Amino acid sequence: MMTWIRRFARRHKLMLQIAGVILVLALLGIAVGAVVFAVLEACGLSQWAALIWLLANL
Repeated sequence: MMTWIRRFARRHKLMLQIAGVILVLALLGIAVGAVVFAVLEACGLSQWAALIWLLANL
Protein backbone atom coordinates (compact mmCIF):
# COMPACT_ATOMS: atom_id res chain seq x y z
CA MET A 1 0.00 0.00 0.00
CA MET A 2 2.83 2.43 0.76
CA THR A 3 4.40 1.87 -2.64
CA TRP A 4 1.73 3.76 -4.58
CA ILE A 5 1.91 6.63 -2.08
CA ARG A 6 5.70 6.82 -2.48
CA ARG A 7 5.38 6.61 -6.26
CA PHE A 8 2.79 9.41 -6.27
CA ALA A 9 4.94 11.56 -3.97
CA ARG A 10 8.00 11.08 -6.19
CA ARG A 11 6.14 11.93 -9.38
CA HIS A 12 4.28 14.92 -7.98
CA LYS A 13 6.88 16.38 -5.62
CA LEU A 14 6.66 19.96 -6.94
CA MET A 15 2.87 19.92 -6.89
CA LEU A 16 2.85 18.72 -3.27
CA GLN A 17 5.37 21.40 -2.28
CA ILE A 18 3.24 24.11 -3.92
CA ALA A 19 0.12 22.79 -2.20
CA GLY A 20 1.97 22.85 1.14
CA VAL A 21 3.05 26.46 0.63
CA ILE A 22 -0.50 27.48 -0.29
CA LEU A 23 -1.85 25.73 2.81
CA VAL A 24 0.67 27.44 5.08
CA LEU A 25 -0.06 30.86 3.55
CA ALA A 26 -3.81 30.32 3.95
CA LEU A 27 -3.42 29.37 7.62
CA LEU A 28 -1.13 32.36 8.18
CA GLY A 29 -3.70 34.65 6.55
CA ILE A 30 -6.44 33.31 8.78
CA ALA A 31 -4.28 33.86 11.86
CA VAL A 32 -3.39 37.42 10.86
CA GLY A 33 -7.05 38.16 10.10
CA ALA A 34 -8.10 36.87 13.50
CA VAL A 35 -5.51 39.05 15.25
CA VAL A 36 -6.54 42.15 13.29
CA PHE A 37 -10.19 41.42 14.05
CA ALA A 38 -9.43 41.08 17.77
CA VAL A 39 -7.42 44.31 17.80
CA LEU A 40 -10.17 46.23 16.01
CA GLU A 41 -12.76 44.87 18.39
CA ALA A 42 -10.56 45.79 21.38
CA CYS A 43 -10.25 49.33 20.02
CA GLY A 44 -13.98 49.79 20.41
CA LEU A 45 -15.42 48.77 17.05
CA SER A 46 -18.40 46.46 17.15
CA GLN A 47 -18.01 42.95 15.75
CA TRP A 48 -19.87 43.84 12.56
CA ALA A 49 -17.90 47.04 11.99
CA ALA A 50 -14.62 45.19 12.53
CA LEU A 51 -15.68 42.45 10.13
CA ILE A 52 -16.76 44.95 7.46
CA TRP A 53 -13.50 46.88 7.85
CA LEU A 54 -11.46 43.67 7.57
CA LEU A 55 -13.33 42.48 4.47
CA ALA A 56 -13.12 45.90 2.81
CA ASN A 57 -9.34 45.97 3.22
CA LEU A 58 -8.54 42.51 1.84
